[in-house]
Amino acid sequence: MNESDTTTAEANPVHWSLNPGVVAAVFVALFIASLVPVTLLVSDTHFPDPLQPPNEITAYFQAEAFKVRVCAFLQFCSAIIFGVFTALMFSRLWYHRANAVSNVVTFVGGLATTFLVGLSALIQWTVTQPGIADTSSLTLALYYLLVSAGGVGFSVPFGLFAAGISVSAGVKRQLPKWLIVFGVIISIIGELSVLYLVIPNALHLIPLTRFPGFVWMIFAGFKLPNLPRFCNSVLCRCSEFLPRRSSAAFCFTALRSPESILRSLAGRLPHSFSAFHRCRLGRCRSPA
Repeated sequence: MNESDTTTAEANPVHWSLNPGVVAAVFVALFIASLVPVTLLVSDTHFPDPLQPPNEITAYFQAEAFKVRVCAFLQFCSAIIFGVFTALMFSRLWYHRANAVSNVVTFVGGLATTFLVGLSALIQWTVTQPGIADTSSLTLALYYLLVSAGGVGFSVPFGLFAAGISVSAGVKRQLPKWLIVFGVIISIIGELSVLYLVIPNALHLIPLTRFPGFVWMIFAGFKLPNLPRFCNSVLCRCSEFLPRRSSAAFCFTALRSPESILRSLAGRLPHSFSAFHRCRLGRCRSPA
């Protein structure tokens, strides 16, 4: 990228990227779809619970290998989409000059979640291969590994991910307060789910993190703006195109006759780029 490209990019106050809310919705749709083949919706049996007897766990993988394989495929695809969502949220928070520490926590938590969900799916696929489920001890070892990677391995780093976004967006006031509080609650439950490793009855903390977290990430993706905070108002956008003494008259004219915007701005492009650059740096004038 040459110097002129850099100048043009800095002059544009809009963070151009995929909509994180849409990406989050695709992730949730893929993950929910992955659960359908291994639930009671399509058969008389369901994916085994870690508290079930070992012989029932082994028997399930021997009888339902194809359904588990489909589940593994969809979950692996969802892990890739979650990685894209992590990159989009990290990039957008960085654009808003979010706190460095909390933004790094967002990236690390999202990256760990992506890796462990993908790892769980690959282990799940491995269990379905011919001859694997015939060995009870090997099947159980792989099963508990995939449960830990896809259970606690999801909820704990996802809690860090939610906490990082909530803190970063809270400091910059880029998300509604109720969504920030919701994210903090999810992060606390997610971190507490690590107790499952020593207290098996704490298993319910994992779905309490997972499914409310799905709702939270969709809302957070749609609500996190792609403009600096003060540039979201029409008056601010208008006033930055003109010197302060004429900004009010310009906005009034623009609202009455929108087509006059093009004519008025034709000779003011140098000032426009300078104004957008100030907006990009967070120094956009807020309306009085």
